[in-house]
Amino acid sequence: MKRHLSLFAVLFASSASAAVIEPSNGVEILLIDGVKVEETRDAATVEAGPVQLVVRYSKKLKDSGKYRVFDSSPYVINFDASEEDMEISIPKMYSYSQANTFFKKDADWAIETESGKSVKYTQEVLDRGDGVFPYYDMPKLVHEHNAKRGLVVGSGAALAATAQDANATIVEVVESGEKKVVKLETSNLDQLKAWYLKSSKQERKEFRRWMIDQE
Repeated sequence: MKRHLSLFAVLFASSASAAVIEPSNGVEILLIDGVKVEETRDAATVEAGPVQLVVRYSKKLKDSGKYRVFDSSPYVINFDASEEDMEISIPKMYSYSQANTFFKKDADWAIETESGKSVKYTQEVLDRGDGVFPYYDMPKLVHEHNAKRGLVVGSGAALAATAQDANATIVEVVESGEKKVVKLETSNLDQLKAWYLKSSKQERKEFRRWMIDQE
């Protein structure tokens, strides 16, 4: 059991500098720092410091007497997280047409801490991919979005989860402003953290049971 506890302590040593961000009704958190989120409508843990979310609004709304599901485009939102819990929201939508008008403009998202402070952020609509389902491979689209802007987001754990093979690369901006492609290096511990964080609740339970069985 000591080994079981110590491994979890190592895996989540950074949780002391982490916060919870909760999506309001209708808001989905699709990716955090490039990592796909399994439970998109649940509160999620983010580390203090620079954070990148991909979010969208998806809700059944009234349209001419009937109800239709409105899905906004995904938005890439960057902000600095403190250690205080937060909520991300939009104004309440009462109809399909209201939501459609709202998202045709520069949608006004709000990130607010538990103590009521507004968090500054930047946002962009995620570029569509090709084909019938333009957002099918969203992690790839976000990777391309960040590569075009020279952005490297997330901790080593988040980056490890996006790596597809040993030759995975990221774009790095050097002091001169030049962008260079470098090989992504991650440790086994980073990968353990990453896969645990992106797992579903059931998968986490099964993993914990497996760890206990190793004693």
